[in-house]
Amino acid sequence: MRKARRASKASSIDTEFDPVKHAFEYPFNEVGTSFLVERDRISKLSFTENSRVDYFTVENQEERGLPEFLDSYLQRKGYAEVGNRYPVVSFGSLRNPDRIAQNFRDIGQFAVPVIRATLFDFDAVYPAHISKYGVITSTLAPSGGTELLVHVLFVDDMQMKILHDAESTGELFDFYRVAPAKLVLENKEVLDHANAFINRFGALRISGKPRRLVKVKAESAKFSAAELKEVSKYAISILRGAGERVRTQEDLQRLALESDETRKRIRGHLHLSAVHLAVPGRKLNSERNTKPMPLERYKETRTAILKGKNEFVAAETRVADHIRGTYTIKLNPRMAEIAGLLAERGKEVAVVNRFDKRPGDTLTLAAGGKLQIDTLVPSGQAKVEKTLRTAIGLRAGDPVCVMPIRSSIWTSLREKCAKLIGTQYIYCRVEKTYYPDMEKRICRLPHEALEAIGALSGNRVVIQSLSSTEGEKSFTWRTLQIKCFLADKDIIRERKAKYGKSSQAYYPDYSHILGTPNDVYPIFLDRQARDDLELNQNGLVVRVRRETRDALTQEILPILVVALGGALSFGADSRIYGLILFAALGVYLVWKNVRKKVP
Repeated sequence: MRKARRASKASSIDTEFDPVKHAFEYPFNEVGTSFLVERDRISKLSFTENSRVDYFTVENQEERGLPEFLDSYLQRKGYAEVGNRYPVVSFGSLRNPDRIAQNFRDIGQFAVPVIRATLFDFDAVYPAHISKYGVITSTLAPSGGTELLVHVLFVDDMQMKILHDAESTGELFDFYRVAPAKLVLENKEVLDHANAFINRFGALRISGKPRRLVKVKAESAKFSAAELKEVSKYAISILRGAGERVRTQEDLQRLALESDETRKRIRGHLHLSAVHLAVPGRKLNSERNTKPMPLERYKETRTAILKGKNEFVAAETRVADHIRGTYTIKLNPRMAEIAGLLAERGKEVAVVNRFDKRPGDTLTLAAGGKLQIDTLVPSGQAKVEKTLRTAIGLRAGDPVCVMPIRSSIWTSLREKCAKLIGTQYIYCRVEKTYYPDMEKRICRLPHEALEAIGALSGNRVVIQSLSSTEGEKSFTWRTLQIKCFLADKDIIRERKAKYGKSSQAYYPDYSHILGTPNDVYPIFLDRQARDDLELNQNGLVVRVRRETRDALTQEILPILVVALGGALSFGADSRIYGLILFAALGVYLVWKNVRKKVP
C-alpha cells in the first residue's frame, strides 16, 4: 500500500514538470533589480545614483537587520571584494538568481553580486546552436544604436573558471573582451569594455536576418523580435530538410539529449543558415586554463579621474556654508574613512574633475578647500561649495574625486600667518597674456578681482596651482609670487567677443564648455609663469591672494609712523608705553582694514 502511494505521489510530481514548457521559458524570469546571490539567500542591492558598485548596500540582513555596504559585507563573510572580481555581461539564463546559484552549487559557500546595466550598440539574438537541453539560447550581436538591458556578474577567480567550463569556452563559446563598448551600470557608472561569452556558430538567420529575443528588453532595437516557439519551429524545419527525424519540440529535446555527436550534427545543419558575427574586441580563450583571465580588475577599468575609492557624487552646499572665503568640502564620516580622508578633517583637500573639451582634448581641473565631516551628508556624496564647483566645472550629480593635499610645515605656517591678517584666496581661470606683457613676469586681473583680494594695481600677489604627486594619489601646491596689474577692460571685452567663434581654439568660452552659468575671474599669465606653476594648458584653475609682506607694508607702515610720532610726544618715562599702545592700535586697525576688503 505504501509503495503504491509512493508511486502515485512520484507520478503526480512527474506530471507537474513539463520539459517543453520549461524549455520555452528561456531565458527565464529576469529580476528587475540588482541583487547578491549566495548559497542560502538572495539579497537585494540598493544604490544611490552615481555611487560606486562597492557602495551598493545589501538589504535584508537577517543577522544584523540593517543595510550594509557591499564591500564591507563581502569582507565580513570572507568573499573577494568587488575590486578583485571580473565583470561578465549576462543576457540569458544567468540573469536569473536561481540559475546563477545552480551554476555554483558545487563550490560550497559563494557570493555573486549582479548589477543591472545597459550595453550600447549590441543586441541579444538567437544563435545557430542548440543546447544539450534542446533550447536555442542567445548570443550577442553588434547592433548600432541599440541599448540592451543586461546584467553584469562580478565573479571571482574560481567562479570565472566554472563559467568557462560551463560554457565550453573554445568549443561552443568564445570569451571576448568586447571593446570599444559602452556599458552603463544601474548606478550610472560607465565601464569602457564588456566581457562576454559569444557563441562560435553565429546567429540563426530567419528570413535573411538574425532575430532578437522577445524576453530581453532593448531600446531602439534594429533586429525584429521573435518568440522562442517560432524560432524552434524554424530550426525543426531546417533539421527535417536535412533528414533528421524530428517533428515537435519533444523530438528536438530528445535528439539533443542523445549524445555530443548528435548535437554536433544538429549544429552543423543549423550553421548552414547562420550569419557570421564580427564582434569587435579581443578573444581571450587561450589563457583560460593556465592563469586567471588577463582582464583589468574592476577598480582598474573605472573611468574615474583618479583610481581608487576617492570618487563621490557632487552635491550642493547651503549658501551659508561659504563664509568669508572659506571654501568647504563635506563628507560623511563613513565615506571619509573608506577614502582614507578621515585624518584630513579640518585640512585642505583637493576636488578634481575631468572631462573632454572636444574629442582628444581632456581638461583636468583641481581646486582646494577645507574638509568638514558631517553625518548628515548622504553616503557616496561630497558636498562642494559653489565657487569650487564653478571653478572646476562641477554640477550636482557629477562624479568628483576628493584627494589629500600634502604640504610642508613651513608652507602651513605661512598660510596661517596670511589668514591671520585677513588675506583670503579667490579662484581664477588661467588665460594667455596679451602680446605687450609677454616675458615681463607679471600677471593681470580684472578690477573686481583686485578688489576682492584687497589689492591695488602693482601689488604683489601669491598664485597657487595644484599639482598631482605620488602617482596621482595626492596633490601639492605650487606657489608663485608675482606683481599684479589691472587688466585692460578693452582686452577683456575683445577676448569675450572672440569666444566661441573662429578663435575657439585660442579663446575658448569656458562658461559654455563647463556648463556653468557664470565663471570665475580670468587671470592673464605669460608662458614663464604658467611653466612655473606647471600649467600646461589654458582653462586650468589657480587661486590668488594678496602677498602677505606687501599687505603688511602697505597697511602698517603709515600707521606705525603715526604711532611712533604719538609715542614721541609722551614724556621720556612714558614713551615706551605709548609706543606699545599705538603699535597695538595700529595692528588692530590694519587687521580690521584688510579683513574688510575680503568678500
